[in-house]
Amino acid sequence: MIIQKVSLYSSNLEETKNFYVGKLGFGLLNESINSFEIAVGTSILEFKEYVGKGMPFYHFALNVPGNLFREAKKWIMQLVSLNNDEEGNDEVHFESAKAFSCYFEDPSGNIVELISRYGSSPQTNLTEPFSAKNLLNISEINVTTDDVLNVGSELQQYGIVLTDEDPLEPNALNFLGEREDGAFFLLAPTKRIWYFSTKEAVSYPLMIQLKDGRFVEVNEDGNVSIGTK
Repeated sequence: MIIQKVSLYSSNLEETKNFYVGKLGFGLLNESINSFEIAVGTSILEFKEYVGKGMPFYHFALNVPGNLFREAKKWIMQLVSLNNDEEGNDEVHFESAKAFSCYFEDPSGNIVELISRYGSSPQTNLTEPFSAKNLLNISEINVTTDDVLNVGSELQQYGIVLTDEDPLEPNALNFLGEREDGAFFLLAPTKRIWYFSTKEAVSYPLMIQLKDGRFVEVNEDGNVSIGTK
């Protein structure tokens, strides 16, 4: 599967726009009074103004070319502070996934991951310093629900497969999506602590649109809808 667009909500819309566009240098595609869209490689990331209870935050990952993790980390460290794990590390090597990652938070409180899948992502030759325009696409987005087993089963009915052959775990993080595509849903329950963070997962509304027309939507009540447009 390929993630075409992700729509999230923010209680801090203007500062979030200034962060991504003004500070990090993402291309602004569209904006209105209550939303804006930026280009993440071949994907679109949209932020909408939130008027409900609480302050929405999400975890999402952005794909870095397979050979450019060091360059991407150097770029982002010049602009933001990286999150650390419990041992004080500011990056992680996922040996089984053949990937390096680092994490930071944006003004909306989102836990943002830069991930370089050196085993599968395309490689790029830089002709100038790394920047936001070198990112490939949206790699991961969380779907947080207290009905992991049923939502996971329905996702599989729509052809969104479990990444590994292990069964769905209702109290753990589950990856869905083909490894060769480098794009995944992270299906997990509420109250689970996010990696490289002290935050507990909370279900907030969002919309995920795939390139082939399939979509996943989480509404204000935490209910998950899956279908094809």
